[in-house]
Amino acid sequence: MRLLSHDDHRHAARVSPTGRTAPPFRRAARRTPLWGLLLLAAWLLPAGAALAQPRELFTPVPANQLTDATPAQTQRIDQLRQRRTTQSLNLVRIDPEALRGGDARLTLPDARTLTLSSRRQGEGGGADFTWSAGSPGVPGQATFVVRNGDVTGTINDGASLYRIEPVGGGVHALIKIDESRFPPEHPPSFQQRQQRGDIPAPAPAQQDTQRADAPAVIDVLVAYTPSAAAAVSDIVATVQLAVAEANQSYQNSGINLRLNLVDSFQHAYTEGTNSFDTILADFAGNAGVNARRNNVGADVAVLIINKTDYCGLADAIMANANTAFAIVHYDCATGYYSFAHEIGHLQGARHDEANDSTATPYAYGHGFQHRSPSPAWRTIMAYACPGGCTRLQYWSNPNVSYGGTPMGTAATNDNARVLNGTAATVAAFRNRPPASTAGFVWRYTGTACSGNSCPGWQLLDNNAATVRLAASAGNLYQLHNSGRIWRHTGTPCSGNSCPGWQMLDNNGATVGIVADGGQLYQLHDSGRIWRHTGAPCSGNSCPGWQMLDNNGATVALAAGGGQLYQLHNTGRIWRFTGTACNGNSCPGWQMLDNNGATVGIVADGAQLYQLHDSGRIWRFTGAACSGNSCPGWQMLDNNGATVGIVAAGGSLYQLHNTGRIWRFTGAACNGNACPGWQMLDNNPATINLVASGNQLYQVHNTGRIWRHTGVACSGNSCPGWQMLDNNGSTGRIAAGDQLYQLHLARAPMTRARTCQECRPH
Repeated sequence: MRLLSHDDHRHAARVSPTGRTAPPFRRAARRTPLWGLLLLAAWLLPAGAALAQPRELFTPVPANQLTDATPAQTQRIDQLRQRRTTQSLNLVRIDPEALRGGDARLTLPDARTLTLSSRRQGEGGGADFTWSAGSPGVPGQATFVVRNGDVTGTINDGASLYRIEPVGGGVHALIKIDESRFPPEHPPSFQQRQQRGDIPAPAPAQQDTQRADAPAVIDVLVAYTPSAAAAVSDIVATVQLAVAEANQSYQNSGINLRLNLVDSFQHAYTEGTNSFDTILADFAGNAGVNARRNNVGADVAVLIINKTDYCGLADAIMANANTAFAIVHYDCATGYYSFAHEIGHLQGARHDEANDSTATPYAYGHGFQHRSPSPAWRTIMAYACPGGCTRLQYWSNPNVSYGGTPMGTAATNDNARVLNGTAATVAAFRNRPPASTAGFVWRYTGTACSGNSCPGWQLLDNNAATVRLAASAGNLYQLHNSGRIWRHTGTPCSGNSCPGWQMLDNNGATVGIVADGGQLYQLHDSGRIWRHTGAPCSGNSCPGWQMLDNNGATVALAAGGGQLYQLHNTGRIWRFTGTACNGNSCPGWQMLDNNGATVGIVADGAQLYQLHDSGRIWRFTGAACSGNSCPGWQMLDNNGATVGIVAAGGSLYQLHNTGRIWRFTGAACNGNACPGWQMLDNNPATINLVASGNQLYQVHNTGRIWRHTGVACSGNSCPGWQMLDNNGSTGRIAAGDQLYQLHLARAPMTRARTCQECRPH
């Protein structure tokens, strides 16, 4: 939790003379369509500025057809056309720079021209930003997220809803939404949750005296399933858009609150036939999700799913710290405002009284329907009216008018008062962690620790987006959570300036990288494998990649000795034979094994090893599969305690779930007897191993890094380790001819099975 300063919240809602919080624009909105009013000269601008012509945002694609469409573009366009809520789809090219001037003009498919004036710009950096637009006293809102040169957004003029999604190559789909085809709000089980209220209502004085210069900030963690990510063009931008729309709705309705997105990630979960209740229970009870929530200090956690039965489900109306969870269908999350709706439930807001008559925890805490005179409309928490009514980006509030009609009543329909009153409570569900060095990359300079002093590290980068490292002789690479890949050019940081990185790719699908010698490979969340051909990016154009495979079953890569291997989620192991893909045909792979027990592979020179879920370790002897017969494997160990293997410099090592480390001495198993292992350490704090050349390193759950000096254990005494660092922020290490570490804002570290580079599966 934190409170914004006055300077941070320059656009906060104003306070009315009565002392009640009021929206920035108290003028009653006339029911003239948004597009008509926005054709007027720029509002409230100086005379010189009013004469400036806003840039056109959309350029229609001729005949609404891409004559040179790639297969990926065609597939995405077809997917969007078939979406349940799509009424019509038009293709346009978008100039994101048109949004930087503050005002932008756009032409809709029906030839209407809108001129939008920016209300807020920010929540991003560099080429990425969020842009919200509208006019005072005018119904409707537009919100765009610009990410990697693409635009994801919504336009709602109070009568029609449009959604914008990128389809690749600078082309975007402008989709008119049929709001009548959104799923029902909640499953029937929600009626039981409607009877629950976990904390009493704050006293009126607490509700009504919040100051506009100190809004509460609710930190939000948003996860999304692989299916939800595949259903939209840019899931990261979709999440950012949902948060931006919620924040704009608070400003529209005089609510002193902001959502702050502290974490967003793909959650390896399959919706399948699970009910909404089961999905929500699984999400709220997941140990990894809760650890991540605690680590980033998220007050609320939301999962974006792909299941069309309903729009969403919150765990409680007026949640406590343990029940502040919700799930939302991706298609309802933005434009229809279900993301904000479910968080509203967690804050104690209820539906309109016609659909929810419960008066606790707040008798005044209901959404609002306006049925007559026409046009009918409703606020974010209200259900659809009989015969239909447009959902507006507003919360019920009797002090805000729309078309001359108050948007609520003091006695029954004042969600704004509820959210103002509970914001500070929800914002205190988790404490924000102290400022961290997450994303910092360090290189070991050769000086080991002396006591607890460990000066032997040089800072190479300080970008919080960094989530993975890969290293080989003479090369260091990093992967960002946006999918961008960077190569270190050799220049260390000078103070906070870290210029020594060159971008190699910026594909949001990238989930893993692996390096071997001068080669770099990446793995996409679709299972596609790509090899870098040497060309860096030029701006956002990154042509230097060649596809080697496109199999959706691929979950891991390993590389060594000039060889590349992949592991499938079926346990099959494949070796690359050298032939790259030709279109979607990727014949260059030879099967080496097909054992469903395989959970990890590692490579070292000409050697390949695999680890089974039983703890058994196998070495490849050179014989590839013939049909389904794969005889080319020799067992090296069968210890059920084994959870990880690494290999380098001709040596193979294993890590046990007890923290013990063992080195292979060369003797393979004879039946079930596997004597060929020598113990190097037995410290239960050990959670990870990395090997390179003739060096072996271990990481403890405290963040300490140790290097093996060559001395094996004698009984339980294992003196052969030298401490190189003791920083609790250490999350990952990588080694080529040098050792590197990456700091992470991380949950408590645990041992994981071997995987040189994996994707969720």
